[in-house]
Amino acid sequence: MSRLNHFINTLKERKKLLRCIFGTLIFQLFITVVVLFYLLNNSDLLTKINESFSNFFLLLIIFTISLLLIYFISTNNFSFSIKFLLFSILGLFQGLFLSLVGQYIPINIIKSVIVSTLIIFIFFLLVGLIIVYLNIDLSWLGSYLILLLLGLILYQIIILFIPFQDRLKSIGITLILMLFSVFIIYDTNIILMKSKIGNRDCISSALDYYLDILNIFSALLNNE
Repeated sequence: MSRLNHFINTLKERKKLLRCIFGTLIFQLFITVVVLFYLLNNSDLLTKINESFSNFFLLLIIFTISLLLIYFISTNNFSFSIKFLLFSILGLFQGLFLSLVGQYIPINIIKSVIVSTLIIFIFFLLVGLIIVYLNIDLSWLGSYLILLLLGLILYQIIILFIPFQDRLKSIGITLILMLFSVFIIYDTNIILMKSKIGNRDCISSALDYYLDILNIFSALLNNE
């Protein structure tokens, strides 16, 4: 019973933080999804974008800008309002990025991938809550997850130069899904057991969840 009381008290202490995190997360996901479906439903606009820029070049620009935005959002040099604004710009760019990647995939499949992504997120969020309830500290896991992420990025680069890579690509997608599912558990653990109760942690934590969801969605989309 004391374990349950401790868990409930932890949730109460971080109620405002959790409200901020999930409010921010839902808002940014909404921006990304609206931009994604707006562009997919306006194929003429998407065609003009493709005609104006090389698809690869445009994706590279968006990817680079997104990395810079993630870096600035993650630092403590800006106020909550500025970080929220940068996060919103990131959401816009990611909507554009996903529309370029998914423009040849039927919309009904994209919708089913969104549903699958949300189911995965909610399931592993609940797993993360159970681990917090059991009072298991996963803060030690962070360094290993970063190393695994770097290894996975290297793996993805290597298979680009290997012919007949379908099986290797499938393995890579499975590894991405596994890794970012664990990241959801880890992020939940850090939020509830380590995070300070403040606006700065709100934006950073919402960004962590956002990137988890985005990577799982992208992996599922690439599997179609």
